[in-house]
Amino acid sequence: MRRLCHHISAAGPAPARGETEGILLLYNLDEYLYQNVSAIKKYARGEIIAREASRMYLLLSGSVGLYGAYHGPEESRAAAVLSAGDFFGERALLLDRTPVLTAVALTPTVLLSVGQENMTLFCQRAPEAVHALLKALCRRLSSLDDAGDGVAVSPPLRPDTAPAPVRAPDDAPAPDAGAVGAEAEPPASGAITPSRFWTVPSLFPPGHRMEAYHLPLTLADKKYIYEKNIVCPVCGHAFKAYTVRLSRLVSEGMDRDLRVRYQGVEPLYYDVITCPKCWYSALLQVFKEVGARRRSAIDELMLPYKAEMGLHFGLIQDTVTLFAGYYLALCCLPVCFAGQPLLAGQLWLRLSRLYSDCGDGAMKRHAAGRALAAYQEAYETSYIPAKQTQQLYYIIGELNAAEGNTTAARRYFFLAKTDKDGNQIIRRHAEDRLEELKTADQPAVRSSL
Repeated sequence: MRRLCHHISAAGPAPARGETEGILLLYNLDEYLYQNVSAIKKYARGEIIAREASRMYLLLSGSVGLYGAYHGPEESRAAAVLSAGDFFGERALLLDRTPVLTAVALTPTVLLSVGQENMTLFCQRAPEAVHALLKALCRRLSSLDDAGDGVAVSPPLRPDTAPAPVRAPDDAPAPDAGAVGAEAEPPASGAITPSRFWTVPSLFPPGHRMEAYHLPLTLADKKYIYEKNIVCPVCGHAFKAYTVRLSRLVSEGMDRDLRVRYQGVEPLYYDVITCPKCWYSALLQVFKEVGARRRSAIDELMLPYKAEMGLHFGLIQDTVTLFAGYYLALCCLPVCFAGQPLLAGQLWLRLSRLYSDCGDGAMKRHAAGRALAAYQEAYETSYIPAKQTQQLYYIIGELNAAEGNTTAARRYFFLAKTDKDGNQIIRRHAEDRLEELKTADQPAVRSSL
């Protein structure tokens, strides 16, 4: 017992009884812990918890963040934050599956792990803990069912600690209506609107200002889009989504980063498809390239987001669901498209353009930086078809130029210019950018003479 007390005190004082219902998991565990003290592990702040398959973890002290995609403390937002008395990994234990979410110790933390080898003993020696566990599981399932119907729900374990609602400024613009006109499809009853969130949901990165973004999401001219019948390859749900009629697109020009502007329609609003039932999301061109074997992983990945946000993904989108679809697609990448950084680059580049349209320069730069890192990884580690290499060279060059990395920008623009399999339009763009960078460097050269 001394060893147990040392483990717990090293990570901080034990929580007071009765803080929340989740704290019941600490009741009457002494005998079990005494016999299984080897299952207790201590983690330092910021340490990633190595989660094993078929294993559940109980927090004896400290706090743990669960992340759909973890890129460091400054670049990630937790999907859920757990504290003493909470647990995670119950699906992995009970269903014998590999965990999907990444767990990180947010403070010095002590965990008790329960696996198949000691589950029976745990149930025998800690009946009150098992009872609390079952109640919490039922509450989570109930919250998930409510979220699927478009009902806003609190985080599953600690509704009593939810922050107070944040009042929007009096001069804040009204939220999007989703679409205008008689053809607009009303959202499901109880669907969340931006002003109903207490805080920015964990799906979005730090700096994302959800209440401030308002894109012109009116229905485009029907000659440019159509309703496409889609069957989710993960859960089998049939639904409809608007997609662009590629044969009807009329170009009005091209931006420096190769973003094509089209007459009457913005394809960015229709590039990502989200299943309204399981929330699996991906770019349209790869949406069907995932099988039903990913169902359990997607369900676990989306559980905290559904409980936190309760969004309704329908035929008509608003600014919140548009951004959410992109970030859900990024969360799905490690599960469904592991080892394909090119897809991550494409999603982040599109997000940078959406942030640009919203007037958020800081988030545009953040997304562009993430796009650059992903494209650079794709260039260095992935097979790129010959028809795509010139465009990849140019985009990496443009993203480097935007960050002020002129040497790297010139190198990639030169590769785009000299690519023998490339097209003339990108080649001329690369030549123009090389000349612009050369002209921009000349004053600095003269001043140094």
